[in-house]
Amino acid sequence: MMKMCRKVFALMLCLAVLICSLASCGSGATAMKYGSGKISEADYAYLMAMVKGMIENNFKSYYGIALEDVYDEEIADGQTVAEYIKEQVDNTAKLMLVVEQLCKDAGITVSDPSTISEIDSAMQELEDQYGGADALNIELAKRGCNRESLERYEYFQALYDLLEEYRYGDEGMAKIAESDVKKAFDEQYVKITAYQYPLASYDNSGNLVYYVYDFGADYKESELKVFLMEQCMLAGYYTFEEKEDAEKAYNALSAGNPLPEELKDAVEESAEGPVYLAKAGKTIYADLIDKEPGTFLLSDQEEGWAVLYRKELTEDVYNDDVEKQLRETKLSYDAEKYFKENYRTVGHILYKTEEEANKVLAAIRAGETTFEDHIDDTLDKDADGNASVEYTLCETDSFEPGFIDGAFSIEIGEYCVSKSSYGYHLIERRELAADRFQEESVIYAMSAEHLMKRAKEMYENLKNGKAEFADPGEDADYYYVEGAVYQSSNLSEEIVSLLKDAENGEIVFYDAGASGAMIIRKEEMTDEDFKGKYDTVEETLIAKAYDEYLSEFFDSVTVVSSVVDKFDVRTSKSLAG
Repeated sequence: MMKMCRKVFALMLCLAVLICSLASCGSGATAMKYGSGKISEADYAYLMAMVKGMIENNFKSYYGIALEDVYDEEIADGQTVAEYIKEQVDNTAKLMLVVEQLCKDAGITVSDPSTISEIDSAMQELEDQYGGADALNIELAKRGCNRESLERYEYFQALYDLLEEYRYGDEGMAKIAESDVKKAFDEQYVKITAYQYPLASYDNSGNLVYYVYDFGADYKESELKVFLMEQCMLAGYYTFEEKEDAEKAYNALSAGNPLPEELKDAVEESAEGPVYLAKAGKTIYADLIDKEPGTFLLSDQEEGWAVLYRKELTEDVYNDDVEKQLRETKLSYDAEKYFKENYRTVGHILYKTEEEANKVLAAIRAGETTFEDHIDDTLDKDADGNASVEYTLCETDSFEPGFIDGAFSIEIGEYCVSKSSYGYHLIERRELAADRFQEESVIYAMSAEHLMKRAKEMYENLKNGKAEFADPGEDADYYYVEGAVYQSSNLSEEIVSLLKDAENGEIVFYDAGASGAMIIRKEEMTDEDFKGKYDTVEETLIAKAYDEYLSEFFDSVTVVSSVVDKFDVRTSKSLAG
């Protein structure tokens, strides 16, 4: 069963807090009370229906799963989803009572005509959603609550905001000082200029597109001619519909004579040019690979008969058309070479603990067992429960660094244990699986290595003053970000760590692995930067202070367990829609 993090519910909790209500008494037995206010059984039933409904909607829209399927899943500290929902309902009820009493003590009421109009409009929208006032009342009654509870719920939004303004507004008794805003701004924000070298990005249609470098354009003519002579053969063919014509042609050509004139009109197709030896085995020229120049063969093809031949290859063959072909072909050759030199094939067995992995490793090294004997131990399995054991990868693949480091630290036949966020991998280095070669994927890896090399060269040039940060224009293979102010929480931990001790004007290099790289210069903040983020920072501080302030009163709320405990999250009907 999957485990869920509390962060999954952060948005849901915010929604629950922001749209709760607290004004009137409601009906039925008392579930909670504080000061002169109480939460009735009907009010609590409404909160249960509403909070559960919001969380249910979020599960469906964000995760595509039904709430009832995960009631018993753990969030953290042993708390289940069902227990978490119940906790949020209880906290929302307490919040309602606390805010209601504080507003009453301060003489705060909802009196602004526009606010009342907004509440009336919200009520009307709910009625329309359920098909009218009577239909809405029926749905509320099914959940053990009533319209009075719903109206409390709607009025609370205004009361909550009014109390916040009362405490933290311009005239508020707890207004956040500008010095505190400045301190938080300096702690939470950073300004950078950067070059981004992305290995993948989204196009205008939202599709993920991988970076591919045009290696073929870099090849020099001299390189292509060497490749032509070393890796290609000159071959050609004539095809005929009739076997008899093909035989006549074969006899004439193999005897050193030209193609007979009477057969030229019978030729269906012909071609001649350099053929890449490494791929000739998958073409009609397969039988010519190990033959000497001057060889002719008669071949039965699917669409007729062919006379194949191999000629002496010289650089005279080189022309514009051949050059274009060679640029593509040499890239295939380079990709195969890169695969053999930079990829590893490994077997791995994933264990939960380091102790388990090392115990099996010791047994293998002692000859007491084999790697294959433990394949079923692995926690890495597909949807059908089959073990995922073997991978072929390079260092720029999107595997976790711990796994990649382990795979590239051992020789063929050796073993190691490597840690990742998934657990502990018992890794066996194997012979490279040649059948795993995929030209397109390898070219992606070659491109990634090329881009990272360019990024590091630019980094050194910027550090040494040989280059300056400037907009490279639309045709560059990297992006330019000038003087942007970011909240540290929106940057990766690695970037924050790099910038933490950096001086203004200092340049740092961030290797994001499979995502690419960034060259970052830390910039000095200005007064304009501070003013531009003032409201955002202040709002964050107010939200934190307000939450802490209201929470202080929660322990003073009396909970009537005999009423509250009657509500079961699993069986309570939600107001989802």
